[in-house]
Amino acid sequence: MADDGRLLQAARRGDAGTVETLLAQGVDVDATGRGGETALHAAAAAGHADVVERLLAAGASVDRLEFDGDTALVNAAWFGHADVVRLLLDAGADPDIEGSAGGKPLQVARRRGHSAAARLLREAGKRARIADGRSEGGAAGPPRANFDANLPPRATRSKTYRPGYARRFAAVIGVNEYAKWPPLVGARPDAEKVATRLRGLGFDEVFELYDGAATRQAILGLLSTRLGDVVGDDDLVVIFFAGHGETETVEGGRKRGYIVPVDGRPESAFSSAISMRELRAISDRLPAKHVYYAMDSCYSGLGLTRGISIVRPGTDDYFGKVTSLRSVQMVTAGGEGEEAIERNGEGVFTRSFLDAIDGDADANGDGYVTATEIGAYVAPRVTNETGARQSPQSGRLEGEGEIAFEIRRR
Repeated sequence: MADDGRLLQAARRGDAGTVETLLAQGVDVDATGRGGETALHAAAAAGHADVVERLLAAGASVDRLEFDGDTALVNAAWFGHADVVRLLLDAGADPDIEGSAGGKPLQVARRRGHSAAARLLREAGKRARIADGRSEGGAAGPPRANFDANLPPRATRSKTYRPGYARRFAAVIGVNEYAKWPPLVGARPDAEKVATRLRGLGFDEVFELYDGAATRQAILGLLSTRLGDVVGDDDLVVIFFAGHGETETVEGGRKRGYIVPVDGRPESAFSSAISMRELRAISDRLPAKHVYYAMDSCYSGLGLTRGISIVRPGTDDYFGKVTSLRSVQMVTAGGEGEEAIERNGEGVFTRSFLDAIDGDADANGDGYVTATEIGAYVAPRVTNETGARQSPQSGRLEGEGEIAFEIRRR
């Protein structure tokens, strides 16, 4: 019996009862969603061990690859779900299959600081080497400190997308009242204005999280589960965050950027905040054609690659061409060490961003505002208005396409 999506959704939610009922009704345990994700992939990423156990008992393919080339074991290692890692290894999952972001599950878990999951994977590797007649000192991958420098290229996508967008979704998050960080004044109102404006631009659905509701778990759940349930191949996803940001210096002097949820702890950004790498891992799993981050916070070391669309304005059917290619793009309020400045209870960056998508950034007058145009508009305006104390950053994280907003004049 084919699945109509209910099994995948139940697995994401951790609804073991519904999963068991659907399997008893004969639903295919390996049925896939739009992006090639199975229920096992979803449950492993979300850490629902009881669901994983039921799916494995029903014969789920343990080493099946989803669209980006990740196995369920890679998903569990990425998010540090040690109990799920143990179940998958016991079911025969191959710990040598590399993930799309580079590295075997052990290396992924080590890189992300998940010691319990890494220990299980390391022990599984030792057992495999002994079984193969290799010494326990066999190759175990590059040293942790140098791992990022040795990552293979990111997995590429071979999908062909239709011009324009089938649907447009947004996740809008704003936090004023922090539990352990200084309170803000304009973050929540700014986010609410963005949500209202996106609805005015015809977005199909705008999900919102504010203040006490914007916990780390809730934000990750919104981006991975709620969006994952509705987003399709030819859709646009906009992720807007207004609140505190944090930059951490890691091994080798590299910078790592975080957004701070309402329950974030200043002394422990690594474990209580949400790294941009983690957000990108979630967006990579969305089958969306375009993902756009607009962040009213300060970041550094995000891997932005400055660039413009490979198709120049004036080309025939410009909008159709630039929106037919995969793209993940970003604009942020400022760089490392720069405070996101508020004036009269409103963020300077957010005001500029709202004016940009209203049409002020339409440099070539074609009726569309692209992500590249937004970046080119907000950077000098915010820099000038703040006396160079805040300089927005923008660029491309993945792909060669161009995110575009159709202007609807108020």
